[in-house]
Amino acid sequence: MRYFLSLGSNINAQKNIEFAASELSKIFSDLNSSSIHKTKAEGFEGEDFLNSVISGTCQFSFDALNKKLKEIENASRGLDINTVSIGFDPFNNLSDVPLSPKQ
Repeated sequence: MRYFLSLGSNINAQKNIEFAASELSKIFSDLNSSSIHKTKAEGFEGEDFLNSVISGTCQFSFDALNKKLKEIENASRGLDINTVSIGFDPFNNLSDVPLSPKQ
């Protein structure tokens, strides 16, 4: 199954993103990664966040993968990994997605 994951961290952010990518490379084949984006913390005082999206294929069910992602998160303080999409490439054919202009 192909998964798309978001990675984010604002504590030892570069180290955490690299750690997550390394751990994910152990369970995913054909791993791809976006560039890393820096964003300001919102709603609280804190360090800037580093964010990335990773996609890859693995044989885990959603529940098994989610358990593994929690293990990776728990091994590194300040790391957040979320499943964005399963099987469907949310970035393919974006021109086909109707977008409403902001009012």
